Formats: sequence, structure tokens, C-alpha cells
Amino acid sequence: MLAVALALRVAAACVHAAQGPGPGALFDERPFFLVAQALAEEGRFATRPGGPPDVIRGPAYPVFLVPFYLVGGATVLGPGLAQALLGTGTVWIVAVALRRLLRREGASEGAAARAAGLAGWACALSPIAIVWDRFVMSESLATFLMAATIALWLEAARGERPLARAFACGACGAALVLAKPAFVLLLPGLALLLSWRGRGAAAGALVAAWVVLLLPWTARNAEVAHRASPAGLGSGLFLYAATLPRASDGVPVIDDPRDRAAAERYLDYDTSVDERVAADTDFRRRALQRIRARPLAYLASWVPRGVRLWVSSHSEALGPLAVPRPLRVAIALGFGAVTLVALSALLLPAGPERRAALALAVAPAYTTLVHMPLSSGSRYGVVAWPFVWSLAALALSARTRARASLGP
Repeated sequence: MLAVALALRVAAACVHAAQGPGPGALFDERPFFLVAQALAEEGRFATRPGGPPDVIRGPAYPVFLVPFYLVGGATVLGPGLAQALLGTGTVWIVAVALRRLLRREGASEGAAARAAGLAGWACALSPIAIVWDRFVMSESLATFLMAATIALWLEAARGERPLARAFACGACGAALVLAKPAFVLLLPGLALLLSWRGRGAAAGALVAAWVVLLLPWTARNAEVAHRASPAGLGSGLFLYAATLPRASDGVPVIDDPRDRAAAERYLDYDTSVDERVAADTDFRRRALQRIRARPLAYLASWVPRGVRLWVSSHSEALGPLAVPRPLRVAIALGFGAVTLVALSALLLPAGPERRAALALAVAPAYTTLVHMPLSSGSRYGVVAWPFVWSLAALALSARTRARASLGP
């Protein structure tokens, strides 16, 4: 399983290296490389060498890129091969975590092994992981960190040495926030669930690790952007975009030329921090005005954004290939069917499988809730897809075993 997962990801990385980096308007590869270049050459977390401080991206992925930039410059093969290893590691983590979870919840060894094997193969062959792991973007690293965070949380909640596991969970969760700031509230939620299970000391260890490791970046943001937050900027623009009408592909339509110019200026490498802060604040203010004027329309817009996270072809990751619309629709419906099967795991009869499903659902549930209020797309669900595959595998395994037990 792991050999197949690695081979597929290495092949995808090599294909992408032959194609070259994706266009900057669609992919974040060039901006990430520029930040890594500034770190390597100047020791500054800036938008580019000589540019202003970067207050949009987290530091984890640019730091990950620095060794590859020092060795090979802005080439995609080195990071792509490293991410092939990360993606393979994610497959291993998910399969092992599910097997241990089911055994701990009382499932038989055979049932746990079947479900874990099916989940592992689903993650190994996942087209979503294979196409996104190849890009010089934070998805592969964040997916690995999400899998490690949830696996360690499950161990802290149900296994031995809860304090050590919880502290490691907090460390991985902090790294996840530094890679994908949208997950800043995931760890407090996991800590509350630990407390609910009677493991208050483990919850404290988790929060302590999370806070200590995020403090330096929070202090940096307070000094540079005058906001004491580990999440940086961007919520204002994404909230405003969520109040706009959408094109058929789900992308917000910015009709006002002034808004388009402001958004482009906000994303420009050379825009100063103060100008970005002012723009983000203004976008948030106007977004709140639009929401107060039409609250029901805004709430209704959550539904298509939530659906789009899990029912999408991910064709934007297949460039430069142009996927015909009928095929895109078919692929999107296929992933939607997987999502429905995953949701059905929550409806399994009371027992080990349903308890395991409720625990695994934390990652996709948080991902959905945090992205529905803001402008988002299928890319933002990538980090939680290993748990969607796991839930689907759990549902299929449980129902296949139930039918087999009934006999002909």
C-alpha cells in the first residue's frame, strides 16, 4: 500500500516538474517560493527579497521550502519528492490510527484490520491527494499535520500516556495553524473534547503546547501588523467575497472596478503592511454592512460553499489539461457520492464503528464549518479528505460485514 502510494506521488511530482510551476494567478507556488527566497537570502519573512513583511501566509510552508531553495533554487522537483513522502506518511498515519481506534472501541481485530486496510488504500489511491501533493503549496504539509494531529488526539483521548500524546498533539496542531491559519480554533475544540472525556490534564497539556509554540508568531504579527493573532490577515477580503454573487464555477464576481483594484493591490507583493491592514479592515467593514442588510441571503450562501468543498472535480489542479465539462461534472458527482457514503458512517448502529466515525468526523466537520462563512473552494477541503475516505471505508466495511453475517 505504502509503496503504491509513494510511486503514484513520485510520478505526479515528476510530471509536474516537467510541466513547470503553475501560473501565479491560479496557484500559490511562486509566492511561496518568493517568501522562501527572502528567508534564505535575508533571514526575513517577507513577500519577496527586499519586499515588505508578509502578513497573509503562515511561516510553516516557506520554512519547509528553504532547504530546497538553497540546494536547487525555485525548482519544484525537490519539494514535490519530499511531499510524496509526506503524502505516503499520511496514508500510514490514517490506516494505523483507524485500526487502533477501532480496536480500542471494542471492534474485533479482523474488522479493524479490514476497515483500516480499505481506508489506507483509499488514501493511497486518492486522486485528490495525488494531484495536490505535487504542487509547491501548503496542502501536502498541512494534510500530513492534520492527520498527525487527529491521530495523536485520538491516542490522548483513548490510549495510554495521554499527557505525552496530548502535548505532541498540541505541537502538531500549532504547526498546522502555521501552515493553514484557518485551523486556529481546531485545537481548543479538541481540548474541550478531551475534557469532556474526563482527561482534563491532557487537555491542559494540549493547550499549553499549542499556546507556547504559537506565541512567537502571534507576537510577530502583533508587532508587524498590529494584530495579536497567529492567523494573520485575509479574513476581511474572504468575508467580503462571500457576500458577492458567484459565477457558475463558484468564483465570486467582483463587478466594481474599485473593488477589483483594491483586491489586486491587497495581493500585490509590494503593498505595505499598513495598506494591507487598512484594506482588510475596510473589506470586513463593508462585508458586515452587506450581511446586516441581507442576513438570510448570506446564510443561504453557506450551503453551496459547504457543498463545493466536497462535491468538486478539482479540475483546477489538473492544469495545463483542460477537462471537458461533462467529465468534470461526473468526477464531482463521484466525489460527492464518496462524501455521502462517509456521512452514512454516522448513521451506523450503535457500536465501535459509529463511535469511531464520530471521532473521525471532527476534521471534516471543522473544515466545513470554518470555511462556509468565507469565500472558499474545493482546495480548502483537501487537508480533511483522508478522514472522508476513512469514514467512507468504515461505512462500507461495517455494512459489508453486516450483510455477510445475515447470510444468503
